[in-house]
Amino acid sequence: MSAPSRSSKPTALAPQQAVQEYLNTLLQEATSQAIEQEVPVEAKVESPVERKTEIRARPAEPVVKPAPPVVAPAPVSPPVVETTPAAVEPEADSWIDGRPPWAQQRFECLLFKVSGLLLAVPLVELGGVLVMDEELTPLFGQPDWFMGLLPSKTEGTVKVIDTARWVMPERYSDESREGLKYVVMMENSEWGLACHEVADAVTLEPHQVNWRSDRGRRPWLAGTVIEHMCAIMDVAAFVKLLAEQSRSRTR
Repeated sequence: MSAPSRSSKPTALAPQQAVQEYLNTLLQEATSQAIEQEVPVEAKVESPVERKTEIRARPAEPVVKPAPPVVAPAPVSPPVVETTPAAVEPEADSWIDGRPPWAQQRFECLLFKVSGLLLAVPLVELGGVLVMDEELTPLFGQPDWFMGLLPSKTEGTVKVIDTARWVMPERYSDESREGLKYVVMMENSEWGLACHEVADAVTLEPHQVNWRSDRGRRPWLAGTVIEHMCAIMDVAAFVKLLAEQSRSRTR
């Protein structure tokens, strides 16, 4: 009788361990990026300025040459200063001082869980929370992360996203779709995030968050909070990704 108990124990703990390992990966990524960019940022800013100063200083030195008697002296053109990538802000990034506009001071987030992972949506980017009390209407030809349409009296028809499949596809399992009860609406959007549980709102200070400066791999991830062991979502970036995915499938 002891053999069955040993086999059932890993099955119960495996999803929790997988989610914990994934969240630890997000925390390590954000923390390591913050440490790596503490010193290089100043160096990247200073070097283009020094190079521009040197380029501008060179034409100031007078060079006297006898002009040909027939050809008129050509006008001296100003030096061309090339723009370096370090001096240009990313086009898709409207962050200020390494933080989103809504995180320049104390802000609030709504916590919700999906497959054991704790996520946070800033209240300023929250459109509302709906109860998934009706069956979703599926649509053919949609990506695997699209669950279906949910009718709502207040929000109209909501496009529901399989949050677990989008956020952590490498750790996704079919069990993640079981027991989904709520839909977290994103502001100014027809999209909603399916989740298992909605928790309370928390108040955070900007310094409590490990903000992600390089978000190329997970643009939807704004940062992580070690104290609450949660990942803060960048709703604007998330909605933009959804729009791009939708356009690409309709072409």
